[in-house]
Amino acid sequence: MPFSVTRTGAVATAVAQILKHPQQTKNRALFIHEAIVTQNQLIAHGERILASLPTESLSSAQITPKAISSDIAEPLALSAHANGVADPLDWILPCINLSIWSKDEPCRFLQTDNEILGIKELGDAELSAMLDTEMTAAAEKLGAKSTASEYRIEAEKAFEEGKRKLVETEV
Repeated sequence: MPFSVTRTGAVATAVAQILKHPQQTKNRALFIHEAIVTQNQLIAHGERILASLPTESLSSAQITPKAISSDIAEPLALSAHANGVADPLDWILPCINLSIWSKDEPCRFLQTDNEILGIKELGDAELSAMLDTEMTAAAEKLGAKSTASEYRIEAEKAFEEGKRKLVETEV
C-alpha cells in the first residue's frame, strides 16, 4: 500500500509556515508529504544499501518480508487491546501499522497543502538519494561500515590510541 512520508525537518518547516500564515491555515486539517512510497520500495532500497556494504558488516542481514492481511491483523490487535493484561506491543504496533497500511483507509495524501507551507515534494532521484543517506546512517548506527576505508580509519585510530596509552604508562 502506498503511503505518504515526511521527514521531521519538513514538519518543522510546515509548523513555522502555519505560524506565519494563520488566516490560511486556521481551523482546518493540513496535509503534507515529501513523497509517496510503499513498504516494498523501502525494502528493495534497504536491500540494495545492505548489499553495498562489506561482507563483515550488516550486508549479511536477511530481510524477509511477510505479508499480513489487515483482515487478520486488525481483529488480533483489537483482541489484544481488549485483554487488559496483554503486552502493549501486541496491539500498539499492529494498530500503528493498520493506520498506515490499511487498504480501507489509505494513509497517502492525494492532495496536500505543500504549496502554502513551502514543502517540496521529492522527485525520484531526490527520494533515492535521501533514502541512501538515511538508510546508510541507520546501518552505521547498527555497527555497519559503508566502505573498507572506514574499517582502516577505525583501525588506525585504535592503533594511535593504543600507542598514546602505552607512552602515557611509560612516563
